[in-house]
Amino acid sequence: MLPSRSGDLAISPDASARRRLPALTATFVTLLYAVGYLVWERNDWGSPAIRNVVGNVAFMPLNLAVATMTALASRSTVLDPG
Repeated sequence: MLPSRSGDLAISPDASARRRLPALTATFVTLLYAVGYLVWERNDWGSPAIRNVVGNVAFMPLNLAVATMTALASRSTVLDPG
């Protein structure tokens, strides 16, 4: 699909559906992770030392995922205002 005006993006109609699926998948996985952590934390499973370690380590995968998505987004030319 070609842009109709100068400055328009050439995006096919099904492109938004393809981009939406990974975002929804990441959101769903993050939701499951958060609910699992909340259930584990609120039920006091494990010793206090284990709960302390898991409480500190539990957010590392989320931070890594955010850093990865930020790096991927920074390489996208669609986001370049210039």
